[in-house]
Amino acid sequence: AEAQEYVANVTSSSTAKFEAALTWILSSNKDVGICLKGEDPSELVTTVDKVVCLESARPRMGVGCRLSRALLTAVTHVLIFFWCLAFLWGLLIFLKYRWRKLEEEEQAMYEMVKKIIDVVQDHYVDWEQDMERYPYVGILHVRDTLIPPQSR
Repeated sequence: AEAQEYVANVTSSSTAKFEAALTWILSSNKDVGICLKGEDPSELVTTVDKVVCLESARPRMGVGCRLSRALLTAVTHVLIFFWCLAFLWGLLIFLKYRWRKLEEEEQAMYEMVKKIIDVVQDHYVDWEQDMERYPYVGILHVRDTLIPPQSR
């Protein structure tokens, strides 16, 4: 009752909100740092009307310790967030690099195909003008024509 009056005076909220908070603490499986005690301390409280007092789950922790713990928790969460953000940013940069490399390789392949087609067409034109003996050209000859010996 004292806690209910104190919360009502400080926050100017209704007692229904206080009871709703107690109900939430009872139904929640989370550790909120508040234990609800009944007439018999060894008995487990299951309803709001059986609550006699509120007890801190960490009673020996001072205000400074609580504040430092809260600050440490907040800083840890912020650092984890920024590490995740940095990881995702790095992943995005890597994917952009990889996609650009794949596109360059594909473009180089298309350029090589165009060069091969040009060599074959030039050979055929030379054959039509009786500058070559055969209408076809060997694969090795095309390779030797397009790729310098040190790059093979």
